[in-house]
This record gives sequence, C-alpha cells and structure tokens, in this order.
Amino acid sequence: MKLNWKNSIQTKLLVLLLIIIILPMGTSIILTYYQLKSSIEERAIKENMNMLSQGKMYIEDYLNGINQLSVSIYTDSNLLNTIKADKMQESYVLTNEVMQFIQTLLYSREGIEQIFLYAHKHKLAFSLSNTTEFNARRLNFSNWGYFEQLEYNNEIFIKPPHMMNDYGLADLDILSSESVFSLHRPLYNLPLKDFIGYLIIDINMEEISKRVKNLYISGSEDLLLISPDQTIVYSSEINHNTSSENNWMYTINNMKSNSDFFEWEDTKDSYYIFYERLPESLGGWVLVKKVPHSFMFQSINEILRTNISIGIFALALVIFSAILVSFQITKPIKILAKNMDHIGIGDLTVDYDSLGKGEIGQLGENFKRMVVLLNNYIEQVYEWELKNKNNQLRILQTQINPHFLYNTLQSIGTLALQNNMKTIYRLLNTLANIMRYSINYQEDYVVLEKEFLHAKWYLELQKQRFGEKFEYQLTLDDTLKQVRVPKMILQPLIENYFKHGFTNDYGKINISAREYDTKILLEVSDNGDQITNEVINKISSIIKSANENLLTNGKDTDTGIGLYNVVSRLRIFYDNNFIITPILNEEKGLTIRIIIFSPNKGEDTNEGFNSR
Repeated sequence: MKLNWKNSIQTKLLVLLLIIIILPMGTSIILTYYQLKSSIEERAIKENMNMLSQGKMYIEDYLNGINQLSVSIYTDSNLLNTIKADKMQESYVLTNEVMQFIQTLLYSREGIEQIFLYAHKHKLAFSLSNTTEFNARRLNFSNWGYFEQLEYNNEIFIKPPHMMNDYGLADLDILSSESVFSLHRPLYNLPLKDFIGYLIIDINMEEISKRVKNLYISGSEDLLLISPDQTIVYSSEINHNTSSENNWMYTINNMKSNSDFFEWEDTKDSYYIFYERLPESLGGWVLVKKVPHSFMFQSINEILRTNISIGIFALALVIFSAILVSFQITKPIKILAKNMDHIGIGDLTVDYDSLGKGEIGQLGENFKRMVVLLNNYIEQVYEWELKNKNNQLRILQTQINPHFLYNTLQSIGTLALQNNMKTIYRLLNTLANIMRYSINYQEDYVVLEKEFLHAKWYLELQKQRFGEKFEYQLTLDDTLKQVRVPKMILQPLIENYFKHGFTNDYGKINISAREYDTKILLEVSDNGDQITNEVINKISSIIKSANENLLTNGKDTDTGIGLYNVVSRLRIFYDNNFIITPILNEEKGLTIRIIIFSPNKGEDTNEGFNSR
C-alpha cells in the first residue's frame, strides 16, 4: 500500500508538472503568436502603404517631369511664333526650328522614345524617334481619324500602353517592338486659347518598370498599374490573369479614397490589396499591390510550427524524465512566464537578476536582452515619429510654391525684354536660374562646373547690387569640371561672407578649385574683417560636431546653419574622406578650405542634370 501510495503521489506530481509546463508554454505560444501576428500585420500594412506611396511619388514625379518638358515649347518664343504665325514661313525655317526643339526634347530625359509635333496653321507634322530619322510631312489634322475630338481637349491626357507607331509620317506601321505610353498636349495661342498645334511624347514602359521594381517581392507579391477603364498598364506577372477573380478592380474604382487597402479572397488565397491613385491630370492610373496572407504571415507561421515542434519535443522529454525533474525548475519558469505576460501588456521591465546557470538561466538572459532590444526599438520609433512631425511642421511653416515664383520671374523677364530693359531681364534670368537650380530636388549631386556656375549667378546679383564696391574671381581647373560633388556647398559659404564679413567700403571674394596628387582643394576666400579667435573656434566646433542638435541648442543658430549644412552634405557624400578648415588670412578676412581625398571623377550621371 505504501508503494502504491508513493506511485500515486508520483503520478499526481507528474500530472501536476505536466500541467504547470503545458499551460504556461501553451499560453505563451498562443499569446505570442496572436500578438506577433497583430504586430506583423500592422507593421506590414504600414510598410506596404508607405512603400506604395513612395512608388506613386516616383511615377508622379516622372510624369510631372515629362509634363514640364511638354510645356517647355511655350518658353521657345521663336518656335512658338513661327508655329502660330498666320503668314506661311519658309519651310526650311520652320523645319529647322522644329527639328532643333524636337531633338532637344527627345534627348532631355531617359525613356523618351519619340516626339511628334503638329503645326495646325501650316498643316505640317514632324516626328523624331530613337529608331528613325527626322520626318516632316503635310497633314490635315481635322481629316485624320487618329486625332478626332482631341483638338478641343483643353487638358493633357496620357494614353495607356501601346505599340509605338509612326503617326503616318515614317511609312512604317511599327517603329519599335517596345511598349510605350503617350503624353498628349494640345497647344494654344495663349491667352486667346486658339488651337495652334499638338505635341505627343512617347515614353518607354521600361521607365515605369524601373520605378516600381523595388516595391514588391517577385514570385510572392504582385504589383499592377491600372488605368481608369481597368486596362492593366503594368503587371509584375508575365501572364496576368484577367479572369473574373479580378473583381477587386471594381472595388477600387468604387472607393472614394485615393489611398487605402482592403482584404480580398478568391479560390486560391486571401489577399491584402493596397492601392494609390494618381491624379486625374496624370492619367488617373491606380498603383495596386497584392500581398497574400500566406506570404505576409509566413514568418509567424514558421515560428508557430517551430514552437509547436519544440513544445511537443519538450513534452515528450518531460514525460520521459518528469520524475527526475526537481521543483526548482518550476520557479524560474513561472518567473519567466510572468515577465512574458508583462511584455504582452506593454510593461517592458524585467524583475529578476538571474534564473540560474542552466538552460533556463540562459533563456532568462536571452529574454532580458530581447526586452532591452525591444525597448530600444520602441524608443527609436518614437524618436523617429517626433522628428518626422517636427520636419512636417517646418515644411508647413516654410511652404511656398517655388515653381510659381520661377514662372513669375520668367514672365517679368519677358516683359522687361519686350520693353528693351535688357539689364533687368538679365538679372531676372540670373535669379530664375538660381531658383531653378535650388528647387530641383531630384538633383542631389552635380558636376563641379555646374556648382561654380550657380555660384557665379549668385555673385553676379551681388555685383549688380554693390557695383564697384564688390569684386569676385572664380578659378576652376579644367580637369575638375566633371567631378561630381554635393549640390549647394558653395552658396552657403558665400552667403556667410555677405552676412558677417562684407563691408560697404570694398568687398572681394575668390573661389577656386584645383587638383594635386589625388586630392581636390576647394577654397572660398574673402577680405572681410572683424574675425576673432572666438569666431574661428565657433566655426571649428560647428565643423567638427556630428551632433545634429548642436545648432538648435545654441542661442545664435543663424550664424552656423549654412556651414553646418555644407559639412553634413560633404559627410554624406564623402564619409570621412574630406577636411574642412577655417583659416585667418594674413591681411584680413577668412578662408574656408575644403580638401577632398577621394573624389569621384566619373561623369555626372544625375538624371536631373542630364534633363536640362
């Protein structure tokens, strides 16, 4: 009986031990699974929405760039006057002017395959592509079915993908096997709104593919670009299924929001469908991403299967060795389970020092490290969101439409030129060039020759302002003209001189760039006075500081933000392969010297620069 009693106690202890182990582990696995699933779902939705928004921005920026190119015909006054003139010009005059304009437009941006221009009053059509020579032919616009009802369309529109054709000018049905989409712009004699012509730009669909290829994982996710009439403009699948299972397209068309997501289920799988709608002025296309549930939760399902496998193995091991397991294991497991529950409700604190030296103790240490990493991650996310809100506030505080100012300057300059005020026109044109250079946000890096040209424009305006009281000199070695550098590294240094060093008596500034060995030496030297050691020390501290909050913590932030931005740009582009030093000149004034140890001497491949 005694043995039976012991056996009974051991059985009860075994059952109790199994319950103690199974319940916490099972509860932990289930809670962790649903919490991780919810977290992964929320994060995946946010990441996909952000990624799709970024893809929309890439496509929208490119289409806006093409749209801006189509408007450039209004800035070519000679060509515009020739096209809209009632009196017939000599054919070679019109042909030469059109050919120069079309050639410039064709090679101004990557992806443009063909340019078509129709001069309505002369009944002449012109075209040029990458695969054909320049063509010019008489064409009656009103009798050509291809352009029916387009003459009265006051807005541009984008034609969905199609095989590129010659518009009846090259005696060929197909110019290229490439698929293109077309931007159509009717031309008018402003402000009278008289129709004077038509401009078509054919763009290779590969340009769209370049901008969306990083938005999805091939083989697991699907990305589509759909026109308002539900035509598939682009698909990541080679043979996309257009069956009735794509009824989600109708759902998107019926949704009022331009950016959203929803869940969809068909016979194969369940999906998250994210979409971003482009403006109607750019075709009204919809960028869509399909993410299967099975792929989104693949990692958490693998974790669940792994945890279940580990649990089954542990359970078998416990059944086999439960009698040998002491009650000392129960205590650390409970402590660990308690802390895991705290994590589940958001309490990121660990209330134990150690769980021992065995496997449970190692698990406890790993858990503590995991909690520390998770806490650091949450703090980083919070800090990022705070910085993002601050940046948004700064953007709202400084919001202005630079393109409006640029176009206004062009209009004023044209008016000045018409009234024979050439000096005013020249100054306005210089200021417009400076604004265009500054607001081209797609151009982060430029060749040194262009940076010097921008500095020259700025100095020309100051020269006009101060006259004989100011002189400047620019020196640039021919071998350095095509070296790529960060944009806007000279103007802030020049502005500092006019803010803090220039006097009304006489001012002079010298800017030079020369090469020796494998280094580049940039110097901005002036004749300003009132430079003290305290000022030099302050400049040096700004240069050496890697703390982005340095300026906002100081009292006089205006004196250092330009220099700090220059240093930040150089650090991003060259890492630590540069030195920037303030030097007091022997007589008076200050020299800012920049030495670059490993310059990039390749040709400028910046798309924004090539497009000009």
